[in-house]
Amino acid sequence: MPLRRCLVAICCLLLYFPVGAEDFLSKEDKLKAAYIWNFIGFINWPNLELDKLPSEIRICIGASNEFLEFFRHLVGNRRVGNLQHAVEVLQLEKATKCELIYVSRASKTTALKLVGAQSLNDDTVIVADISSINFPGSAIIFYQEKRKLRFEVDLEKINTLNVNISSELLKLARIK
Repeated sequence: MPLRRCLVAICCLLLYFPVGAEDFLSKEDKLKAAYIWNFIGFINWPNLELDKLPSEIRICIGASNEFLEFFRHLVGNRRVGNLQHAVEVLQLEKATKCELIYVSRASKTTALKLVGAQSLNDDTVIVADISSINFPGSAIIFYQEKRKLRFEVDLEKINTLNVNISSELLKLARIK
């Protein structure tokens, strides 16, 4: 009888307190995920157009599992861009090729090793969490201004990549 009560209590707690990845993320992390999702629509990877359509954009996340799951949920089965590319969200540790990499401050050390080992292509866009982490090769960097989340685009870095960024995105960014 006590075991049965214990099981009923656990079931009630699980039903009463649903736990999802988004419950553990800050508002800032959720906003970063939304920004990253929108960045994809304003970046064109010409190499993808050469592949057989529909091609896939691989987004590699070097952040917490909660962020990864939230981003996967945000993306769902939606397609992006004029050519309606499918989007695959991967954990950076398990990825072999990425069109966009997001590196959070929490995973900088791990990400440095993984990104260095991946032999990045000339079309991989790296988005860094905050400018203070100084992640090498970052093309887009989040920063805080007057308690608001903003982003900066390193135009020099972008120009070395085989990507095209919409002027609409550049209008919203601080240009480095």
